[in-house]
Amino acid sequence: MPPAARILRFFACAFLCAACGSSPPARPSARPGAGSPKSVDFVPQTAKGADALQEAWTSLSAELRQPSVNQDAEKTSRKWSSWVLSDPEKRVEMARRILAGPAPEDVEPSAWERFRAAFRDVFLLQAAERYDVSLPEGTQAELVDLLHAHAPEDLRSRLGDAILENMRRQERISLSSVRAIGRLGAADAVSYLRLFVDFDVPDVLRAAVLDSLGELNRDPDATQVLFGLARPLFAHWAEKKAIDERERARALQALAGLGRARACHLPKTEYSFLSRVFDALAKQKQEDREPALGAVARLMLCADPARARTRIPKSLLQSLNPH
Repeated sequence: MPPAARILRFFACAFLCAACGSSPPARPSARPGAGSPKSVDFVPQTAKGADALQEAWTSLSAELRQPSVNQDAEKTSRKWSSWVLSDPEKRVEMARRILAGPAPEDVEPSAWERFRAAFRDVFLLQAAERYDVSLPEGTQAELVDLLHAHAPEDLRSRLGDAILENMRRQERISLSSVRAIGRLGAADAVSYLRLFVDFDVPDVLRAAVLDSLGELNRDPDATQVLFGLARPLFAHWAEKKAIDERERARALQALAGLGRARACHLPKTEYSFLSRVFDALAKQKQEDREPALGAVARLMLCADPARARTRIPKSLLQSLNPH
């Protein structure tokens, strides 16, 4: 069975099992050495929940006050990154506090900044390389938020590539991992996500795929896929062609991504069709044509920039800020 078909079959099974409360089938293991490490227990475990995190925070503060630790921020950061990732469901909040929270009052600011910078560099890479799609969706979403918020732009694609590599190796996906490869701009995200556009998949997965494609707003291939999904609705508006409810729902989801598109490569022959769509939308009530009008205008600029700039009203053109 092709890998894409196995992934789709597994997702459908896991999705149905989640609905009925049973367990999905066992998944293939992640790359050796890349999965979540065994529990790291150097932090006292005498409390639970928020109290346990406060204990960890106190332990970290005490460690950073030691001169020898202060001089080896990288070693300390690796230890604490491994501790967080050994049980991310319970400890991801500790990473958020380290990356974005205030420094402990009893730690020298310079020592804290050295540790935080080293922790950021180590944690971002480890979190992506050890990404586990079997974690609860909420935990995965928190991890992806941290990766997106704290990774420099030139690192995000590498993190997305690592997550996609794990998805392929494990032959399993999650809604958060699908969104992650779009948000982080994985190099091969479009070709991977396109598989799920072509298959009959659960609505929640399709929505996540289209959200992810919309995040890839500087990838012309992503724009091409979204345009193909939106085209039946465009033809309905411009040429009164019939459209079923499933096509309409899919097209409306695609429109949200097209409204953010910043790169595309459409042939000039598409301009006339898009211009008719634009004219049809312009006759509709304002509340019915947004955000479609802006999305169509962006596509017109892609197909024939010179003609589009003379056709699109100046106020709308300025709001698009085309590149």
